[in-house]
Amino acid sequence: MKNLLLFGGSFNPPHIGHMFALCYAMSTGKFKEADVIPVYKHAYDKELIDFNHRMEMCSLAFEWLRKVYVGNAEEALTKKRGGQIYTYDLVMQFRNMGVTKDIYLLLGTDAYQDMSNWHESEKLLKEITPFVVPRNLMAEGVSSSTIRKDVSKNRFMLPPTVWDYIQKHKLYDL
Repeated sequence: MKNLLLFGGSFNPPHIGHMFALCYAMSTGKFKEADVIPVYKHAYDKELIDFNHRMEMCSLAFEWLRKVYVGNAEEALTKKRGGQIYTYDLVMQFRNMGVTKDIYLLLGTDAYQDMSNWHESEKLLKEITPFVVPRNLMAEGVSSSTIRKDVSKNRFMLPPTVWDYIQKHKLYDL
């Protein structure tokens, strides 16, 4: 039985760096499928555009990848509990739903180095295995925050379908 890969993030907006990281992970052959899970409410209270826009942009960004599913698990769990949830809560929700496979969490180097500051990090590390994409494999200078500063100028960092969606819905101050 192959492992399950979870790829959570703000995806504000999803960009080619996110796509590359997921393609790299899936190309290893370790994973049968991956779940892309946009955060509903950021744990560090970062400002995010509407969740539904981010869900749709993720669907557009990752639709061409086989066995990759974009899901609203965090939204559903947040609404069910009525408050902030964390990565550990989400992983335990998967376990409670009967997921017995090994769960891997796709992370960049920065997120991995910050994991000790995460809510219930020690418990989380007992439930998942980090799959860290090394910085030297990432697209240099590509980040959601850079894109948001001037989305028109930085549109080359976006999948064309995401750029079209941003234009259509006039997101990020277009």
